[in-house]
Amino acid sequence: LDFTSPGWFSELAFPAPGSWADPTTQFLLYFDEAIWAGDAPVEVVRISPDGSRTVRSAIVSFPGTQGGTMGMLLVDAGRLDVGAEYELAFAPGSLRDMAGNFAGDSGVLFGSGGYRVKVSAGVVAYSPQQGATSVSRHSSITLEFDSPVVRGSGSAQLCSGWRPGNPCSSSLTLGDEEIFVLGQRIIISPSSPLMPGQEYNFSISEGFVSYFQGLLPSSVTGAWDYSFTVAAPQVVTDSPPELITSRVDCSAAASSLRGLCREELGLGELGATPLPLGSKLKLYFTEPVSRVGGTSVTELRPVGDSPLVATSVAISAGSGAQSRVATLEPSLVPGQLYLLDLPSGVLLGPPPLQAAFPGTTVRVYRPLAAPQSMLHGAVDVARTATIDITFEQLPQLVAPTGTFTLEAAGGSEPKRVVSLADSSQVLVQNQTIFIMPRPALSAGVSYTLRLPVAAVQFMPVEFSMTFTTRAEDQRRPAVLRSSPSGLCSGLSLNSVAPSVLFSEGVAAVAGKHIFFRNGQLVQYAIAAADDACGTGGTAADACVVLDATRTKVSFYPLGKTANGSYAAPWASTGGVYEVEIEEGAFTDQLRPGSDKNGALAARFSFSVSPDDKGPVIVEGSPARNSLLLSSAVPIVDLMFDEPVYAGDNSVAIEAWDHVGDSPPSLLAGDELGPGWGGRAALRWCVPSHSLL
Repeated sequence: LDFTSPGWFSELAFPAPGSWADPTTQFLLYFDEAIWAGDAPVEVVRISPDGSRTVRSAIVSFPGTQGGTMGMLLVDAGRLDVGAEYELAFAPGSLRDMAGNFAGDSGVLFGSGGYRVKVSAGVVAYSPQQGATSVSRHSSITLEFDSPVVRGSGSAQLCSGWRPGNPCSSSLTLGDEEIFVLGQRIIISPSSPLMPGQEYNFSISEGFVSYFQGLLPSSVTGAWDYSFTVAAPQVVTDSPPELITSRVDCSAAASSLRGLCREELGLGELGATPLPLGSKLKLYFTEPVSRVGGTSVTELRPVGDSPLVATSVAISAGSGAQSRVATLEPSLVPGQLYLLDLPSGVLLGPPPLQAAFPGTTVRVYRPLAAPQSMLHGAVDVARTATIDITFEQLPQLVAPTGTFTLEAAGGSEPKRVVSLADSSQVLVQNQTIFIMPRPALSAGVSYTLRLPVAAVQFMPVEFSMTFTTRAEDQRRPAVLRSSPSGLCSGLSLNSVAPSVLFSEGVAAVAGKHIFFRNGQLVQYAIAAADDACGTGGTAADACVVLDATRTKVSFYPLGKTANGSYAAPWASTGGVYEVEIEEGAFTDQLRPGSDKNGALAARFSFSVSPDDKGPVIVEGSPARNSLLLSSAVPIVDLMFDEPVYAGDNSVAIEAWDHVGDSPPSLLAGDELGPGWGGRAALRWCVPSHSLL
């Protein structure tokens, strides 16, 4: 009877364990008896420089099994990636002999490392180029590999002499501070200038970077794969310093933010570069650079429709080995895209000529921090609740593709996929996205809401939250936000209706009121259920308006303007207002048979600044001193810094030379509303050929 497990001969394995292998290598093992496949897999595992492991698909065959006294295992994983290590792993149960005895696993036979081979990375480009002459004595040396590399424990040397048996007889050993390992590049930045007229070879020992065999002379004759010659002392170059690469330095970023860092530029949204808080932008040059007179004339400009203004960013250049590195640490508003502009002439090359770097521009942004929600983890949420998702800055929705999903636990309801552009369910106010699910949620159900990365611009990770609705709604609607607040301009406030935002959809209740107190006196009393807005500008025209979501409620003390777009002027300058909403004025009963909980009383206050300054013209069209030569009837517009209204005197254009008897006539004085910052326009019809 056969009770012996099949064993394999490590000395016959190809490639040899621990050796350097060719990318086209197939693994071949010899066993002491015929073998067959068992139930467990035989795998080829790729081990990356960062230690991560990936199983590669492989074809396993047993070419020596049929009729042979020796079993053969052949594993073909296709072309292997360079700059990595591979392990052939077979677990107990993956291989057996004819009697059913299983082979031991590879880890037991070879310790924790198993059966591994390495595939070397290769250098695909040098700078200066191989054999280059007249190289600047201030130059750095760049090696570009065919795969990402990680700094190891070996050494690197600049060699300038050769002797039999000592190919690097005169050498400069490079310190860690002179070596920058950046993805697939290694930049050597010597602390001291190179010797004029000297030929240099470059020596890298095995282990200097991960999975690289090294860079050594090809034979004892002293032939090198790479060498260059420094320019003679009398040769002076006038070339500006070249930018080798730009990278993001995440070493100073908080550990929780480092996962958001991308060292290479342009890997973020819109082809821009994310700069999490604490990260820096580093520019690596071929030669030492310095700032012009210690200046920091680097401009950071917001992109798009943004209230932010351009600012300057300090730029620093190091010394010694760091003299070829310039560092920028811009202060960014999260969620805003910027252009970081380094103009020509800010950075200069080494003496004596100090040629100017021509400049560069980089698109950068700071990723948004994870948003928050008051309902996250809540277990007694109303079925008609408004879900809040609050960001640190105003979120920019990615329309029309942005969506959110809402899933009930256990699949008790169909999954909802809702567009963020659906105004019936989504409202964005300031820094918060409010979601009002339609139809309403079910009672006593746990939900998971997911906001994917693609939904909000510059949100780096998916947002997910869970909450549970209560079986019976007993919670009153609550006021989440109120507007206005603080000190307000009277004339700009006059076109705005004060409003509140409830935590869930509400309906108005007859017989209840909203009171506007100016000091101790009630100046306005509005019936909560009165939604008929007049335009006469009297107390009888007052109304209360609920938006489509039924969560935002606006109050119009004197109704609306004639065009129905804005509130009729109602605020008294110098007044101190308190708005009181009676208890029970609004309820969450949106339809017959639904929950009915009245909202608690709510108050909010604000002050109206006195107006002691007349309106000022801020712009006009056509421009001052221009000619109106069109044969058509032209229009003259004046824009003021606040709304204007008719006074006791007339408005006219004084200096005009008209054809006929018709002087310029005032067409309209249109209020442009809050979107124009409280400004207003006057418009005249002017006969042709008038001169202003």
